[in-house]
Amino acid sequence: MSQDAQPELSVVVATRNRADLLPSCLGSLTAQTTAAQLEILVVDNGSEDDTSTVVRDWARRDPRIRLVLEPAVGLSQAKNTGIRNVLGSILAFTDDDVILDPGWVEAYVAFFRDRPHEPLVLAGGPVLPIAPDFSRWPSWLSDAAQVDLPRIYHGSEERRLGRFDYLWGANMAARRELFDELGGFDETLGRSGDLRGSFEDVELNERVAASGGECRYLPGAIVHHRVGSDSVRPRAVVNQAFNRGANDVLRAGRGSYFEPSTRVPATRVTAAVGLPLGLVAWTGSAVAFRIGRRPLLFEVARRSAWASGWCLATSLAGSSGRGADFLRRIAFLGRALALRGTPR
Repeated sequence: MSQDAQPELSVVVATRNRADLLPSCLGSLTAQTTAAQLEILVVDNGSEDDTSTVVRDWARRDPRIRLVLEPAVGLSQAKNTGIRNVLGSILAFTDDDVILDPGWVEAYVAFFRDRPHEPLVLAGGPVLPIAPDFSRWPSWLSDAAQVDLPRIYHGSEERRLGRFDYLWGANMAARRELFDELGGFDETLGRSGDLRGSFEDVELNERVAASGGECRYLPGAIVHHRVGSDSVRPRAVVNQAFNRGANDVLRAGRGSYFEPSTRVPATRVTAAVGLPLGLVAWTGSAVAFRIGRRPLLFEVARRSAWASGWCLATSLAGSSGRGADFLRRIAFLGRALALRGTPR
């Protein structure tokens, strides 16, 4: 970007103590295949390593890169500092531990060019997992099982997201007017130092929807996220499968724990019967996998965990009273036992 050119899109990368990861991220940003004027703003959020030195070295080689310091530690604080300092009319956000597809910037530029008069639109794309340190996935983790690693994938078609679908802060973009009207990220949320709580991105999704705007999924705006080693462990994967089963019910619009359901009672009865069966299958296959370490046994455990979550959410939708309390107790105890039987 020339010194006097106004960027069309600005990318905000909030980072803290990730000097070792930043080069991969910045390399994928500087390699973007777009003719649009681009700005890359890295916000160093109180790093104690060589983060600032790394960014300055990159900025000397590529004038599109700028460094801003934000000493108040907090992911939302860093992102908001980025919002205040960027020059572009479109603001995109990503994380320091991702690698972006070459067409990532162009996907956002093309989308917002087609919607010049719609300020309250939050867009985002897939966040797909990469094995830690670019190593191979464990032999017990099938391709199908990768759906239960941390990821965002809402399909191959552009669409408006519903109530239980979200965009992640590692891959989202909006016009500047959205933040002018709704404000920035909630600074009471987001990771802060060693505290790993987040959800500042989820809150922004919900604020946009509550304000009459929309959240749009762009399948072509792809980032690849390095998954932490703790997430690539049998117990973490099956636990995520259980949660995904419950969330699949909510996303399908089949009611929730707190709302009346329009589904026929027979479906709830079937799910209530299936819940203990799923938990037993999960526990048995998990224990067998602990002994034999066969990938097929883990896949049975993972699918049984998903089915257990699905059955729980389906059977509880629109239910209350003693029956619902009994199902919750079964699920709590059964899930605890199954997780205990699953290798860490």
